[in-house]
Amino acid sequence: MKEDKRFYKQKWFIVLMLFIFTPLGILLLWLNKTWKHRTNVILTMSFSVYFILFGILAQTDEKASGNGDEEEKSSMELINDDKEDKAKERKLKYREEKLKDEEKRLRDREKKLKDKEKALKDRSKKQESNKKDSLTERDILKSDIKTSFKTNIEKPQHTITKEDYKKYNDIMKYLNQYPEKDEDTLFKELESVYGEPAADLKKFINSTMQDAIDYDSGKTINDVSLEEQDIKNSTAIFFKKNVKDADLLDIDSNKADVTITNLRAISKGELSYDSIKFNYILKTEFTGDLQETNVFQLKINEINIDL
Repeated sequence: MKEDKRFYKQKWFIVLMLFIFTPLGILLLWLNKTWKHRTNVILTMSFSVYFILFGILAQTDEKASGNGDEEEKSSMELINDDKEDKAKERKLKYREEKLKDEEKRLRDREKKLKDKEKALKDRSKKQESNKKDSLTERDILKSDIKTSFKTNIEKPQHTITKEDYKKYNDIMKYLNQYPEKDEDTLFKELESVYGEPAADLKKFINSTMQDAIDYDSGKTINDVSLEEQDIKNSTAIFFKKNVKDADLLDIDSNKADVTITNLRAISKGELSYDSIKFNYILKTEFTGDLQETNVFQLKINEINIDL
């Protein structure tokens, strides 16, 4: 019988397959029966271990290669992320610089507006100062100042009549005129004036003294007295009647400080004439029946005005 010469039955090919593709080599090893059974078992076991180890090594290399690729990919991602961060940082820096430039531009504009506003205020103050210098305290008042005028106060009712009040004041004036004389002598001298005995005149003075004092202090039996608002109203009336042009006058007499002493009052406040401010002090005296008041002193900006 001729020996089979086909290559896949040759030993060299079977051994080569055991190294190159172990499962095929093992299959050929058992099909061709080239070696003894024992040898086949040993070769099968040996190359099975070889094949398993080779597979494990190959898998390890693949994982190592995969890890390397992942590390390389991660490294590239980090590089890309770093580039993106730097790009974002540049953008933010650019925006920050733009904002700073815009902020500086706004500050410069605000400064210019403030400077312009200050210049306008200074110019307005200067114009007002020049105007005020040209307008004196006397210039705002008429040449013929009216010092006496009627009030709108309700007429008070006193416990003493006008006639008795006048009689009381005349007698007291006479008594005070001669302090060196005895009081009884003075009353005796007044008998011929009033046609009454000295005793009756003395009794009249004693009985009407408190009523006269109440009259002087503004005390009434119908609770009408000189009030702070009456002084403020009369102050406004006085200035409206005596300034040259009432339309240029602006006075809030309600803000004035008022002091009342019996029938006299002092009013201190501020008025504006033709947009120029003036301070005033006005002193007035009311009649006993509060129906008329008389201004006896006026100061504007601490300058006394002749009345």
